[in-house]
Amino acid sequence: MTCHSQSNPLTRKWVRLCHALILGLMLGLAHPGLAQKNSPSEYEIKAAMIYRFAQFLEWPTDLFESNQSPLHICIAGPEPFGNSIDLVLKDQSVGTHKLLILRHPQVATATNCHLIFISRGQASETEKLLALLKGRPVLTIGEEDDFAKKGGHIRLYLQENKLRFDINLAAMERSGLKMHSQVMKLATRITLDGKDVKQ
Repeated sequence: MTCHSQSNPLTRKWVRLCHALILGLMLGLAHPGLAQKNSPSEYEIKAAMIYRFAQFLEWPTDLFESNQSPLHICIAGPEPFGNSIDLVLKDQSVGTHKLLILRHPQVATATNCHLIFISRGQASETEKLLALLKGRPVLTIGEEDDFAKKGGHIRLYLQENKLRFDINLAAMERSGLKMHSQVMKLATRITLDGKDVKQ
């Protein structure tokens, strides 16, 4: 895995964050900054992780209108990031596709997205959106305990001050999405709609 910024001189902090995050995940360690002042917050780290997921996902070749089309990252529901996701992902790209952050306070309006992050406390709306997106090549990431069981692709959460994630492999396969094997190895759990494959 690599961490780099193509053109933005202000992202050195986030490059360091990215390296620390990936190293921590590789070694199974807690990110030390979560409990320290002037260190990355939970949502700064989650923003960096969202970028890693987007980078290491095999997107369908016909998903974008052109090589220059942006990759839409949508925040659905209440805003948990503040401006941290904008700073972390500023001037970043996935391949030739620049990242465009879109916010949808109402979960149901999260359309025209390639990746959707659904914040906590949206259980009923989340279920409706996941049912609507079932089988479509839209990567869904959420925080609810049963997010993957409901058909979401990735549950991203903190446990004992460690950033962890679960992957619903069945939902990924239905959507025609494939995550890089190295990311799959880092998952805490891999399930098939609730049935554990890895734990």
